[in-house]
Amino acid sequence: MVWTGVLFLVVLTEKADMDTKALLNSLEKEIRNNENSLQQDQQLLRLQSIAAQYEGDDRVISTTELLEEIKNTPIKEKFFSGFKDLDIKMEGFVTGENIFLTGITKHGKTSFCMELSVRFREQNPLWLSFEERAIDLLRKFHSKTGEYPLFFTPRKNERPNLEWIETKIVEAKAKFDSKVVFIDHIGFLSDAERGKDDTEASRLERISRTIHSLAVKWDVLIFLMGHLTKVRSDQNPDIENIKGSSAMAQESDLTMLIWRKTHREGEKVIIENVTNLSLQANRRGQTGNIEFIYRGGHFLEETWDLPANEESWQ
Repeated sequence: MVWTGVLFLVVLTEKADMDTKALLNSLEKEIRNNENSLQQDQQLLRLQSIAAQYEGDDRVISTTELLEEIKNTPIKEKFFSGFKDLDIKMEGFVTGENIFLTGITKHGKTSFCMELSVRFREQNPLWLSFEERAIDLLRKFHSKTGEYPLFFTPRKNERPNLEWIETKIVEAKAKFDSKVVFIDHIGFLSDAERGKDDTEASRLERISRTIHSLAVKWDVLIFLMGHLTKVRSDQNPDIENIKGSSAMAQESDLTMLIWRKTHREGEKVIIENVTNLSLQANRRGQTGNIEFIYRGGHFLEETWDLPANEESWQ
């Protein structure tokens, strides 16, 4: 009964705010269409009077009230990857944020996210993989580590679009309390969200903004993977090399770029197991580079001056 009463009051309050906003919009329209100056003055006064009573979520407040709200907002629980340098630079991971992870093809974007997925086991990660089937990810991980990671995923990817992604996030939260989401990758979303007249850059910007909104709305941490433009494989990439639009970095709380050292032997490109993870445009924590060694199917936080056998990435 108590919850019913509270819900009724919330509905009434929201309806009142909606009615007030509708009345404000109606008055503004009337004022624009009214050429009589006296009537305009009266309508403006009425508009101010109604606006003074407005209590919607977007009402204008003072910084004092805002600070009071912040004080009374519960501190979000942080969770950690177990990578010392990464956790220090990130100051812990939290929900309500999105991270854009990119890198050169075959340099380990998906594999690094699988590593994080294992380390975020308690957060019940959701995988939405459009590039590879979930069963193929499991097999690949098992072939390199001998282990099967635990994560949650749709039995079948029905529609790789933003609306479908939101329904899967809601379902995973409701069923499994998932707090981390991995989406591989934005290129498939771009194709699914293709409009009649939009450009790839505007489409990627819209997708990035929506992904950020979903992270906040459903209080999950989203890792969105994407590709780079063509860049030399022996060159450590940066934000300027992101494919399609810089909006992915601008709309994300953090951009991660992963790169593995490479060299040529004749016509063959050898991808070594020394790996650099670059944290850029970090809104909450630090930026900088973190060195890893990729060994036995896992990323190990070791410096490059340790012995590192070369390994081709298939």
